[in-house]
Formats: sequence, C-alpha cells, structure tokens
Amino acid sequence: MNLVMFDIDGTLTATTDIDEGCYVQAVEAVLNIDNIDTDLTHYTHVTDEGIAVEIIERHRGRKATEKELLDLRHYFVGLIEEHILDYPADLHPIEGAGEMMADLSRRTDCAVSLATGGWQESAILKIRAAGLDIEDSPMATSNDAISREDIMALSAERACDRYNVDCYDSVVYVGDGMWDLRAAHAMGYHFVGVAEGSRASQMRKEGANHIVPDFANREGFIGILETLWADQP
Repeated sequence: MNLVMFDIDGTLTATTDIDEGCYVQAVEAVLNIDNIDTDLTHYTHVTDEGIAVEIIERHRGRKATEKELLDLRHYFVGLIEEHILDYPADLHPIEGAGEMMADLSRRTDCAVSLATGGWQESAILKIRAAGLDIEDSPMATSNDAISREDIMALSAERACDRYNVDCYDSVVYVGDGMWDLRAAHAMGYHFVGVAEGSRASQMRKEGANHIVPDFANREGFIGILETLWADQP
C-alpha cells in the first residue's frame, strides 16, 4: 500500500493569505511585536510553532515561554474563527480537492494522511470551512512537533496505526511550499507540488518533477501518483 500525505494551507484549502494575515495580527496583539518577517523561506522551521519560537528569539533575544506560545495559538485560532464567521466565502478548497480526496478514499492501493505546519485547531477550522470531508484522516500538526520532518514522520506513523500496516511501499507528499519540497526530500518521500508561475519554476529548479496548479484534472493527478508508486525510491 502507498501513502499520500497532504499539506493543508495552499494545498487543499485556499487559505494561505488568510493564515498569514491572522498570524501577523496575533503576533502584534499577543507578543507586541510589529513588522515581522513574512518571507517564510527565512525561517528554520516553517510551522506555526517554529515561526513563533524564532520570532521571539529574534525580537526578544531569549527562548519563547510555553505561555507565550499557548496564548499566541489561542488568539490566532480565535482570529481564524472570526474570519470564517465574517467572510465565509473566503475559505474554500483548492479547485478539485474535495473530489480528488474522495477518489483516493475509494482506492484500495493507497492511504491518505495530513501533515501540516499549522496548529491543529486552526487546521480543523479551515478544513471544515472549506467543506472538505477529511478531518478524520490521520493528521499531524504543529501541536505535535516544531519541524516539518517530524510532523511528516508522525503523520506516517499515525497512518500506519489507522490502516493497520507496518510500513508503506512509498510515501508521496503533496505540498505548495518550497519548505514542503525540501522536507519531503529530507524524508526520502516523493513530492508533488501544487503551484503555478514563479513558485512552480523555483520548485522545478530544486528538483520537483511533478507540479500541478490544482486538482481540477483529477485523472492527471492520480496518474502522477500511480507513476510515482511504480517508481519506488
């Protein structure tokens, strides 16, 4: 059996901009830190927890406290909830994501899991708001670990437990960021990028051979998966 592991923001849900705006607002309100660096490639660990830890180290010159991180998470999740209530149409799935995930769930040759750098509470909110029926999938988040590699490893472990297998013949990670690509390579996973334009070009420069703009062409995306399953790393 093969495992297909998905990122969430920008991969399954069109929530990247909403996420960034709420995160910046939460940092300003809770930590009283303005003008944070929003270029995620400048952070060691591109996860909600990892970015928060690094922001505090940069601006305060010390390690983050558990209370600071917990307060930031709660405030951020509250902002996401408010945005969903005020602007529900803003949160929607990447084109074709719902149908594609339903197609995969009917197959017997693969399992599906989620591995996101976001916090679990906000991830579930966004999944529900986007109308994706996937929140019961095995999931690992920034609540569990600070690095994407550790989050991916835990997602795979939980998928093994859920589907009662010792290991998978292959793992394909599907993500939209350069950090997703790099983490997948570090883990020895296949990678499929969800990107267009300059971001897609950058992914290709770093060795991504399979990139889709969205999941509108479900047959094409599943064809990529089948090709990767046949080409074990």
